[in-house]
Amino acid sequence: MADHNLETPALPSGTMSDHLAVQTVGTFTNMFEWPDEDFKAKEDVTHANRPPLPQPADHLGWREWEKGETKRLKPVLAKRYRPAVNVNRKDVTVTYDGDNMYRILVHDPEPYPGEPTVPRPAVLWYHGGGWAHGSPEMDAQRADYLASELRAVVFNVDYRLIPEISWPKNHNDVYHSIGWAIENAKGYNVDPTRLALWGQSAGAHLAAGAALRDADEHNPPRIRLVSLTVPVVCDYRSEPPPLNARTQIELTQMPKEIIAQVMTVLRDLTGSDAPLTDRYFSPLLSKIPANHPPTYISVGGLDRLRDGGIAYAVHLRKYGIDTQ
Repeated sequence: MADHNLETPALPSGTMSDHLAVQTVGTFTNMFEWPDEDFKAKEDVTHANRPPLPQPADHLGWREWEKGETKRLKPVLAKRYRPAVNVNRKDVTVTYDGDNMYRILVHDPEPYPGEPTVPRPAVLWYHGGGWAHGSPEMDAQRADYLASELRAVVFNVDYRLIPEISWPKNHNDVYHSIGWAIENAKGYNVDPTRLALWGQSAGAHLAAGAALRDADEHNPPRIRLVSLTVPVVCDYRSEPPPLNARTQIELTQMPKEIIAQVMTVLRDLTGSDAPLTDRYFSPLLSKIPANHPPTYISVGGLDRLRDGGIAYAVHLRKYGIDTQ
């Protein structure tokens, strides 16, 4: 895990500073971020003969493309640190506040022979897909892997998508899923005090907003850890300096067709051409309560979302939140 010059104070020997020093010489142990040495060869095989990608604003096209992808078994390119166990999957439909409905794909690991059957932790998992596509099935093998490695139940949440709905219905689904996991913890032998949120891209955006709202409404919060992978943390139309300066430069370099497609996604998501400053939509612009759970953020070195993720890490640290 790189520090990205976040100006953290020096840490005592035996803590994260030692791990950072190890990583500078290329020795990595993180099970997701640094897979096998033959990762590229495996990835090339996985992506061979893949159909062309739809345009960014072609929501229905992306959903059809993903249906084909879910039929292709993709190996999880990560090292195992514990003996694998079988993971059972179960579909659950959740309805709340009248006609609001979403689905959860539950990944329930079987006990390994000899391991104690104590209440387990749980991870609430939120897929990516630009708020418009993506599904639990797209992430199912990775969720199985995580459930097996952590001996944790993974609640893989199928929140509602745009353009059929708009903000904040997807946020409400994600936030509601936290309470659902707590209410149903006993039925899955889950310890309700050991919940984590994990999200990627749009799912990380929704996870960040849900974690912030949970800290606002519950003290102590109901979440023990938030893990955000390439998160969206702000409506780019209201990004603060210096992020907005980079955005303006990039917009001049993008084809007008792509800019129009991005705007279509934002209009479908927010229902407006105006920037959305709702604190749960743009947590980067929001005051962070002191009881916000510890947070881990991972970004891609060449990703458009990289600087926003780093800025959010700085923002959380400014408010005293343990953030890596």
